Formats: sequence, C-alpha cells, structure tokens
Amino acid sequence: MCAVARAAAAHPELGDLEVNPLLVHPGGPLALDAHALLRDPNSSYPAGN
Repeated sequence: MCAVARAAAAHPELGDLEVNPLLVHPGGPLALDAHALLRDPNSSYPAGN
C-alpha cells in the first residue's frame, strides 16, 4: 500500500488505480492484475469525468 501511495504522490496524472486480485503472503503483497486511468494533472475534475 505504501508503494501505491508513493506512486500516486509522484504521478499526479494517475487518476484511478484498480488492483484486483491482490495476493497477500508472508513475502508481501503481489498485484496479480491492475488497471490505471490517467487524467490531466491540471484538471480540477476527478478522474473518469
């Protein structure tokens, strides 16, 4: 989760991120599939609009 937060902070163009499924095991989490939606970082509208 911290890595996702760092990516969001470093990339304002990242509007939405869906991770499903997320496999959690003793070695740490692993995203098996992910989908990202980019947006205009200068826009005041939320992603998807």
